Amino acid sequence: MALAMTVAYDGSAFAGFQYQPRAATVQGALEDALARVTGVRARVQGASRTDAGVHAHGQVAVWRTEAVPVPPDRLAAVLNRRLPPQIRVRDVHQVPMSFDPRRSRAKAYSYRVVAEPLADPFWVPRVAVAPTALALGPLNAWAGLYVGCHDFGAFRHQGSSARTTVRRVFASHWAVAPAGSPGWVYWVTGDGFLYHMVRLMVGAMWAAAAAGSADPIVRALEHPERTGGFQAAPAAGLCLEQVWF
Repeated sequence: MALAMTVAYDGSAFAGFQYQPRAATVQGALEDALARVTGVRARVQGASRTDAGVHAHGQVAVWRTEAVPVPPDRLAAVLNRRLPPQIRVRDVHQVPMSFDPRRSRAKAYSYRVVAEPLADPFWVPRVAVAPTALALGPLNAWAGLYVGCHDFGAFRHQGSSARTTVRRVFASHWAVAPAGSPGWVYWVTGDGFLYHMVRLMVGAMWAAAAAGSADPIVRALEHPERTGGFQAAPAAGLCLEQVWF
């Protein structure tokens, strides 16, 4: 059988989602917990290989095995008693064996930013400090430039294994953070994202703010072959919010 888990985590303590033999990862922690519960050690496959320091509310991970000694509707609670406190399985349900979490229809990310360093230790590892003055109106104008089908080749870092750099962004906007949380939040939904793409999109908007012009973003969209033009925004502000299949 194949079980799909919706997983939330604070990525601050992990070297990313994907397993690494000598580092703490979310995938490794999930596999260890599943092995302790079921006696079966098998690979967990994630919808997104979030980087070190990146968080998730709605990561989707699939685990395949012949049998599970715990009913799927109880497995989340059992796993959560064995996982580090920074990781929680929100739900578990059975999916076809052929289900591939990497073949999603869309993903949504958020990016949280503040104007100056925070004193609240809860939020420090979950936000980025903007390197330049920002204004919500211009930010939303620049964010709108990403909407549509574009070649985002200028918004990926070296190391990307994607066969094509064309992606469709369905929604892209900034909003004031909800009550009780600091700063502003950038929300972006697309059919897929390249390596560091969201962080580079935010970095490009910061470059536009410093220049007082949309030109940095426009040039990058018009000339996708020009990689390395932007500084990626820090990992701490980024969160994988939801995955659709």
